[in-house]
Amino acid sequence: TGEPVGTCGLIRRETLEDVDIGFAVLPQHRGQGLALEAARGVFEYATRTLRMDRLVAIVSAANHKSIRVLESIGMRYEKTIRVPGDDEDVPLYAWDRPPG
Repeated sequence: TGEPVGTCGLIRRETLEDVDIGFAVLPQHRGQGLALEAARGVFEYATRTLRMDRLVAIVSAANHKSIRVLESIGMRYEKTIRVPGDDEDVPLYAWDRPPG
């Protein structure tokens, strides 16, 4: 129908050292696998086409569904950070290109 369902892409945040993969799905479209499909597509574009060596993502610790999406595309918990201007610590997930 052309109705927007959410967003997904690569973000260069001033507060992070590396490029961030971010995604959000509107509430009425959640639970359909759209976040995973979009995140996987952006991840593959970033790593295969752009040949990026590292990607990160930040997520609320309580957002278990988004954490599962990140883990499903190959990202792993690296550390907890505090983004300047926020009052909540958040997990940082990362993917690094294997050597070779």
